Amino acid sequence: MVPRDPPADPPPDPERRYAIPVPNDRHGKPDLRSWAGGKFLPALRQFNSTGDLPYFMGDNAETLEAAKAVMTAADRKALEAEIAAKWEALKAQ
Repeated sequence: MVPRDPPADPPPDPERRYAIPVPNDRHGKPDLRSWAGGKFLPALRQFNSTGDLPYFMGDNAETLEAAKAVMTAADRKALEAEIAAKWEALKAQ
């Protein structure tokens, strides 16, 4: 058996420079829960000013809503609380 290369991520859209690609699970389906916890939240935590945060949120809005739809209520509440806390922390600066 010849190993296959994993599928390449599509090239980034220059209009959506903050968009985070969604990883696939081992069955090749989009893994939105891993995206939210493993990619989106760490990227959110990196923002230190409000300047680019709206662009980041806008570029990831569709994927974020799709991820919320597959999360448990507790996970969704924790995600929304962390987003709100980030906005508040940046507003206070």
